[in-house]
Amino acid sequence: MRARISPLWFVLALTAGTTSIAAGQTKIGPSETGPSDAADLRLTAPPPTDEDSDEDVDQASARRRVLHLRGGSVARGVTRQDNGQWEFKRGKRWEPLPNGVVTRVEDERTLLASWRERNKIAGADLTLRSADAGWAFEEGLIEEGVAHLDQILDESPNHSKALAVLGAHGHRIHLPRPDAHARADDAEVEALFDWASGRTRSLRELAWIQLAGVRDRDGVTGRLEADLSSPIRSRRHLAVHALGRVAPGTSLKGLLLLSVHDPAEEIRQEAAIALGRAGEPAVCTPLLKALDSQNGHVRVRATEALGYVGHVEIVEPLMTRLKAAQAGGSAGHSVPHSYIFTGKQLAYIQDFDVEVATNVAVADPTVNVRVEGMVLEAGIRGIEEVQYVRMERAAASNALRRLTGQNPGRNAKAWLKWWEKDGAQWRAANLPTAPTAVPDEAR
Repeated sequence: MRARISPLWFVLALTAGTTSIAAGQTKIGPSETGPSDAADLRLTAPPPTDEDSDEDVDQASARRRVLHLRGGSVARGVTRQDNGQWEFKRGKRWEPLPNGVVTRVEDERTLLASWRERNKIAGADLTLRSADAGWAFEEGLIEEGVAHLDQILDESPNHSKALAVLGAHGHRIHLPRPDAHARADDAEVEALFDWASGRTRSLRELAWIQLAGVRDRDGVTGRLEADLSSPIRSRRHLAVHALGRVAPGTSLKGLLLLSVHDPAEEIRQEAAIALGRAGEPAVCTPLLKALDSQNGHVRVRATEALGYVGHVEIVEPLMTRLKAAQAGGSAGHSVPHSYIFTGKQLAYIQDFDVEVATNVAVADPTVNVRVEGMVLEAGIRGIEEVQYVRMERAAASNALRRLTGQNPGRNAKAWLKWWEKDGAQWRAANLPTAPTAVPDEAR
């Protein structure tokens, strides 16, 4: 006979929690889908291994399933039913679930086939893909749902449907949940920051939902503002992302500087996204002014930032900049030309001029020079400047694609042609002035 584990002990052991996965790991393990206030029992299991194929196991019964349990939680992994009682496999041991706790049983392979079919139908439609993520959560495919939301939010960080799905199903993910009365420097708030560090976008969004529930708003905002100037890259990354959610419209000057001058690309993007969440197109004015900077680095990064800020009012100014960059890099643009000769010269006696006098003959040698080499014609504009013009065109095209949702082509000519045809609907009113500006050099 198999040794049985008391169902009561089993439930207590599971609700005690498990070890957290390492920061930065994208796979959601037991700690992420473990017990929480919203669920009485929650299990996950790794993919099947050789240990899951014991000879004494009834293979017709033991297979990977998703068991839906009372309280809305799920058990996903290798399971079987023995004498009417469901058992869950951990390593080489079978652990029984309490009688009556299972409310619905689904075959994992069937669910995954349905998941792939839904993804095929949704294609690139972000709204349909968001609905698919919600379906995955409801069916117990937690990892798949989180990965789907990551893809959607990476492409469209403010997608309302994806954020709604995350808010509706966030209780299925186990993470630190600070009390509403916690202070910004409390251990439970610090634990939430530690958990969020290195996570994917959707999981960080879930962390900021918890952080927004802390009533010490001034303390939380002050901590995030201080982290904007932290030398630690991960702290700056968390700060710019959290500020856009917890305190939109604050620290605009710091976010403007980071959106252009931070050495980390992901932080520049997050800072620009946080600026857009202020909901005020005036934040774009300093970035638009930066497009006229003498520093090519600043021009390129300001153009990239404008694409992530997300206000459609800046489509027309960006098109104006793209026209200028295209004209500056076109073949018809006149630049100084020079000629460079590379070669060698060889002197030799070609002939003699003979003069005859009385009883004397004088031979005067004729010396000639043979030239070997090549002549290069060069239009010198400056290597660095040409590189930045090309980068500006690419950055402007990418920014316009993000802002308009259009994709007429990958080069400036395609966008200029699109603007001639459809640009009227994107004409923008004058942007209001803003008090801050982006300097050419980081402070």
